[in-house]
Amino acid sequence: MRKLIVITGPTASGKSDIAENLKEMFNGELISADSMQVYKYMDIGTAKTPALLTDIVTPNEDFTVFDYVKLAKETIQEVACENTSKLPIIVGGSAFYLQALLYDNEFIENVDIKYREELDSLNSDELHEMLKKVDFSTAENVHPNNRKRVIRALEFYKTHGIKISEHNKIEQKRPMAYDAKIFIVNKPREILYENINNRVDIMIRQGLVNEVKSLLEMGYTKEMKAMQAIGYIEIIEYLEDKHTLDEAISKIKQNTRHFAKRQLTWLRNKTEGIWTDNLDEIIEICKSF
Repeated sequence: MRKLIVITGPTASGKSDIAENLKEMFNGELISADSMQVYKYMDIGTAKTPALLTDIVTPNEDFTVFDYVKLAKETIQEVACENTSKLPIIVGGSAFYLQALLYDNEFIENVDIKYREELDSLNSDELHEMLKKVDFSTAENVHPNNRKRVIRALEFYKTHGIKISEHNKIEQKRPMAYDAKIFIVNKPREILYENINNRVDIMIRQGLVNEVKSLLEMGYTKEMKAMQAIGYIEIIEYLEDKHTLDEAISKIKQNTRHFAKRQLTWLRNKTEGIWTDNLDEIIEICKSF
């Protein structure tokens, strides 16, 4: 089986720095597993770092886990081919992407366009309430603003008549499709939350407000799934005078902390890996891998 190194964990845990070090030491190539970094023009708010599978679609385009797995498989093959012989290093915190890739989960490509349009016409809270009624377990682990995941779960239920959470349990019994060494990077909660707060402050200083203004001027609207992401929707609401900038920054920090908590819950329940943030330990393990 193809060898992979996977660096995952909650947002602001230091995944990217570790992955960059491994890239230099082991002749690697970074491949993103981040569901927001796929979007062009959304750099500051996604804390985008140099990796393959970033900047591949515009914010108005639909990009699914099916699309990700297809592209990631192709990219892994290209990176590890005889001409390059590089080690693919998957880095990112979108656990749903990682699980689908590593366990080669099956997805149905066909979409009921009429039902998709019906769901798209609803606001995020309405969609989340619908999901609670058919799959409470998934709804508990997906934020209402994550319209993509909510809609995916509702579509899956309508198409197959079973909860996507139940489907995922079945898929987890599949053998791993790669010889992967998985590292889950984490920090003590107080340090992680401090990192999150500091990162948001840095994003503001780097020009997050102007980035959002630019996206709106380009014609991307808050109704688009990408623009519902944490960091973007709060700034849009600030620009709409729904709250002050300080309130928007506070909401971004709070929503990001909640998101990190959900990421950790998912990783604890559904991902087998080595929990460490010690670079030296990771390097030693990779040397024997």
